[in-house]
Amino acid sequence: MYAQRVRNKDIYVERLQDNSVLLHISKLQMKDAGEYECHTPNTDEKYYGSYSAKTNLTVIPDTLSATMSSQTLSKEEGEPLELTCEASKATAQHTHLSITWYLMQEGGRSQATSIISLSRDFVLTPGPSYAKRFAAGDVQLHKLGTATFRLSIGHLQPSDQGKLFCEAAEWIQDPDETWTFITKKKTDQTTLRVQPAGRDFKVSITTESTSAEGKPLELACLVVGSVRDPQLQGFWFLNGTEIASIDASGVLDLRMGYKDRASQGRLQVSKMNPKAFSLKIFSAGPEDEGDYSCAVAEVVRAWTGSWQVLQREQSPVSHVRLREPAARSVVISTRQQAVWEGEALALLCKTDGVESPLSVTWWHIPQDQTQPKLVAGMAQDGTVKLGVSSGDPGYHGNTRLAKLDWATFQLEIASSTVSDSGVYECRVSEGAQNPARGRHWTHKISVTVRSLNSSLQVNLLSRQPQVKLGDTFDLSCIAGADYSDLRLPLTVRWRFQPDGSQAFRQLIRVTHNGIIEWGDSLSQFQKKTKVSQSSFRSQLLIHDASEEETGKYECEVEVYDRNSLPTNSPARASAVSHPLRIVVTLPESKLKVNSRNQSQEISIISNTNIECNILSRTIGNLQLAIIWYFSPISSNASWLRILEMDQTSVVKYGNEFHTPQKKQKFHMEKVSQDLFQLHILSVEDSDQGRYYCAVEEWLLSTDGTWKKLGGKKSGLTELKLRPTETTFPSRICSSTPLLYFLVICPLVMFVLLLISLLCLSWKAKKLSQLSLRAQKDKSLWVGLNGAEGWTTDRRKHQEEDEDN
Repeated sequence: MYAQRVRNKDIYVERLQDNSVLLHISKLQMKDAGEYECHTPNTDEKYYGSYSAKTNLTVIPDTLSATMSSQTLSKEEGEPLELTCEASKATAQHTHLSITWYLMQEGGRSQATSIISLSRDFVLTPGPSYAKRFAAGDVQLHKLGTATFRLSIGHLQPSDQGKLFCEAAEWIQDPDETWTFITKKKTDQTTLRVQPAGRDFKVSITTESTSAEGKPLELACLVVGSVRDPQLQGFWFLNGTEIASIDASGVLDLRMGYKDRASQGRLQVSKMNPKAFSLKIFSAGPEDEGDYSCAVAEVVRAWTGSWQVLQREQSPVSHVRLREPAARSVVISTRQQAVWEGEALALLCKTDGVESPLSVTWWHIPQDQTQPKLVAGMAQDGTVKLGVSSGDPGYHGNTRLAKLDWATFQLEIASSTVSDSGVYECRVSEGAQNPARGRHWTHKISVTVRSLNSSLQVNLLSRQPQVKLGDTFDLSCIAGADYSDLRLPLTVRWRFQPDGSQAFRQLIRVTHNGIIEWGDSLSQFQKKTKVSQSSFRSQLLIHDASEEETGKYECEVEVYDRNSLPTNSPARASAVSHPLRIVVTLPESKLKVNSRNQSQEISIISNTNIECNILSRTIGNLQLAIIWYFSPISSNASWLRILEMDQTSVVKYGNEFHTPQKKQKFHMEKVSQDLFQLHILSVEDSDQGRYYCAVEEWLLSTDGTWKKLGGKKSGLTELKLRPTETTFPSRICSSTPLLYFLVICPLVMFVLLLISLLCLSWKAKKLSQLSLRAQKDKSLWVGLNGAEGWTTDRRKHQEEDEDN
């Protein structure tokens, strides 16, 4: 929508300052009306106000019109002229018109010249070249009706020749009651030709024949005749040689020597009115004596643009003689004869008498010396020369000599030093262009420049020399001096000497031009240190104090003069405070635990809870460690650590409770911030005894180490089993050895019995076999009697085999 207009530079943004811009719309259109918003993103950490603003733009239709019939007029010099311009508007808003008549001389190369204008406030204002004629009533502007404006010139002059036109401008009043230009229109041009009338004139010169040397000398060249307002050129001569000329349009031409004097303000050539020329020498010297004359030429501008001479007349000669000047007196004054080092030292040297060209030199006699040294000098032509004693490069920018008027000279040392103390002498000379006739007058004054170091004192204070760990403490570095009202720039350097170190190290440095420099070896301070600085006071604020900040602190103040910011000059004075020791200690523990003894009686195999109740804690970001202890019923039993939850919430069991069964049996629960419970599951006879908890407070320092503030023990909780009725089954179930005996003994007896039965069965089988063999042997013995011996032997062998 706006791309093409932006590329054509019809719409652009102009930056006025770092925080100010203008939106330009060169060719406003009706569609540009509406609401405009200026928005800038916020780059700060916080919002400090509104970052956008809106405004409404109303586009007013252009209804302005300005008309005048185009014509060519030929007039004689001295005749009247009347031109009429029609200007109207139809704007709905309340607007005013301004009307201006312009003249553009022939050729069109020059800018249009304002003749007369009617402002939006209905005020008539003539153009610069028509002011006198307007005052005389020769040039007028009349409003006829609502839209007609008439220009009247009573007596035309040749300078009125050219093209005339009317310009109408429309203005609207904003809500803040200021008027804003919105549009303008020009009419067609009317060409006017003015025929000059013939004339004759004479030239005369006037001046004082005798003038004092050094006083102004003014000569006037006057045109006498019956002509009316001709275009004239003037020429000035001294002893027959042309020294200056001024043409009809006011262009000045000076010869060598006089051009330099005019640029220095010592000579002026001007045209007082159309028939009078002036030559003024503000301070006449011997070289200005002699015969003066002037010449005047009547000219007209040719069609080529150059001036054509119609006639020229020469004035009679006027002889000028100068008188010798009278004696003078010189006085030196200053606002302060005693100033602080680095402040400006201004001395005024003023002389009296008649006005004339003067030269001045300033001399300095340092303290404890007698030989004067040249500080600076100014010649009659205004040339300044610094003395040879100003050897350093910055001297030329530090010392200035100015001429306030013809008789007053000011010496200013912008940034004084102690060496500038002493006696100053002003020597005023007159007639320096003629050394044989030169004279001088002097005056002296004593000046003291006091050292900034002489009254500078630095004190280091703290409201908290003893700081609790984790707290915030501040140190105030206060500089005192007799010149504190001067509000000089300061550089403050903070140093720190840790415990165990033998030297101070830079902590932070805030320079006089706003630069902050941190020390290299004390990086822990950067993230928690804040420095605020005002006139002659600096405050160091350290948050979250740790034991590393224990040690000695000191501050050094350097004082600079006001000119040090752009020049980077060294400090004028410095002082160091006394060392101040800051001790960072652990905060006092406010921990309290319920110390009342308790007793619990429960049934065997049931669950129970033992409480650790915290009554009060230390305020701050502290962590707790909870340790549970147990002592069996035996009087000689020692305390055993059941489990521990340290300050990082890590749970650890004691050596005697590190088995899986014990971990399952004993565990801890954090019920609330101030209540912890030890849970015991399936309580047995071996769990009877005394229990207590130990609570410890821990603080985490900035270096990552834990600091123990204190600890408290709770009261004892005695755990007992409730007695139950004794029966034989219960005795068996409650006694593990007996239970083991009743289960294992029958099993062993059953095994023994089984073995016995197997042995008996095997023996019975053996006996049956022996009985059967005996019967067989008996029957064989009856049948085989003859074989008795063999049988007996065989039986013996069988018995031996069986025994084997």
